[in-house]
Amino acid sequence: MNYDHDYIPEIFTGIYLNDQLTASGTKEILLQIGSLALQTFNDAKSPQWVASFGAGIPKLRIKPAIGGPLRQAFGPDSKNWIGKRIALSVEPIEWEDQTTHEMKSGFAIKARPVADDEEASVQSLPNVTLDDDIPF
Repeated sequence: MNYDHDYIPEIFTGIYLNDQLTASGTKEILLQIGSLALQTFNDAKSPQWVASFGAGIPKLRIKPAIGGPLRQAFGPDSKNWIGKRIALSVEPIEWEDQTTHEMKSGFAIKARPVADDEEASVQSLPNVTLDDDIPF
């Protein structure tokens, strides 16, 4: 799937990452953490860490399921996370919508630390290109 830069999300979503992995024919991507910042979200009681990877790449919201393994590998001091590499993948999930009680499906983002000498299956996100004729 091709995405116009206007459609790249600010924060990684499971669906977006799954589409990118499918387009590249791989199961994970390798990214290097460039910076970390606290950000507030409407669905969270307190600010959460967000990792940035560089221009044109969505940020990663570090929820507990992602932060736990990274904290084990990189330590509790976020300054030590800068420059570290992580591999992102997705896992299919299902859940019940709390409002409609309908079953929904999607993709959970998984992250794992990458050793300095480890090669990942894909080094970065595939190139995004304009896929429509809208002139703006």
